[in-house]
Amino acid sequence: MSDRFMERAIALAIDNVKSGSGGPFAALVVKDGHIIGEGTNCVTSTNDPTAHAEVVAIREACRALGDFQLMGCDLYTTCEPCPMCFGAIYWARPARVFFAGTAQDASDAGFDDSFIYDELRRAAADRKIPLIQMMRKEASRPSRSGRTKRTEKPTSWQSPLTPPARRRARASKARAVQCGTRCGPPPEALREEWSDHRPRESSQTGPSVHS
Repeated sequence: MSDRFMERAIALAIDNVKSGSGGPFAALVVKDGHIIGEGTNCVTSTNDPTAHAEVVAIREACRALGDFQLMGCDLYTTCEPCPMCFGAIYWARPARVFFAGTAQDASDAGFDDSFIYDELRRAAADRKIPLIQMMRKEASRPSRSGRTKRTEKPTSWQSPLTPPARRRARASKARAVQCGTRCGPPPEALREEWSDHRPRESSQTGPSVHS
């Protein structure tokens, strides 16, 4: 853990807002004391709703390593990851994640993604964007055809989609949110940028540009 890496991420987030490139969030990936990937939120400038800071940094770091996993890497992000980035982090499998602002800090600044967690607890057909299952049998053909080979590396821990890992992820998320009062607010410079760059739409009508 190093303050200089978080300071770099915070500086990137502030520059990102000043340049008009996207939301006030940034992230970077460190391996062996060196930054191998950086990312800022560029959802609005690229019209890509998945271009959150953590995802952009993970993509860049994986290209630099020539690998799809970030074993032995640390990820620094200026805010607690949103649900999408949280999933991406677990798939990338870095060793540790360090964050500055909490999900509550982001919510207070107008970037609230708690409604996504609420949606995940609903039955698929009851969500605001209904998930309608179809052609399950036909969709199983690729995995049974023998032409699809598993390329993922074996790991000593379970896939993020297994029940034990999901329980651990939820517990970790709960601890992180509860830690908000202990960790205190994000750096003042970053908090000011958050308040000046709220999402264009309410989080109740669609996903924000958080992270």
